[in-house]
Amino acid sequence: MLNQLDQVAHELCIVLTSQTPGTPEAVFCHDLKDGAPLGHAIGTIDGVSLPAEAVAAGRDRLRDVKVTHTHPNERVNVSLSDADLRVLWLYPGVTEVDAVTLDGRWFRARRVERDEDHAQASRFAYHAIRRALLAEVQLALCPEDTTPDEVMSMAV
Repeated sequence: MLNQLDQVAHELCIVLTSQTPGTPEAVFCHDLKDGAPLGHAIGTIDGVSLPAEAVAAGRDRLRDVKVTHTHPNERVNVSLSDADLRVLWLYPGVTEVDAVTLDGRWFRARRVERDEDHAQASRFAYHAIRRALLAEVQLALCPEDTTPDEVMSMAV
């Protein structure tokens, strides 16, 4: 369910994208605690940079920043992208990211808790995902009688 500020942010991004030649991505950032806007920007069809004020706020782990942006490219119009999730990892003050399609569908990623050692949590998540992907590849290449433990030992 969207609150009123989320609705405005979604609509603003859709309008910025729709009314700009080339239908680029648009972003709007605001503070979740007080609703104060932290800026907006227009990028290209493949991406958009965060406004400077949002970057500064996003680096402060005590802030609660919301990033809302459009996905105008039909090929990536289905969900959150890896770049969306990286924003959550790179900026400890960013706690929510909404990706909005031009037809109004939206997808949200939210930080559930703050980790004191953000860099360590990021490395752990990266390596956990890497091991899981390597295990999938190994599983596809291994004989059928390979056990899951054998596959996991290959992925390390």
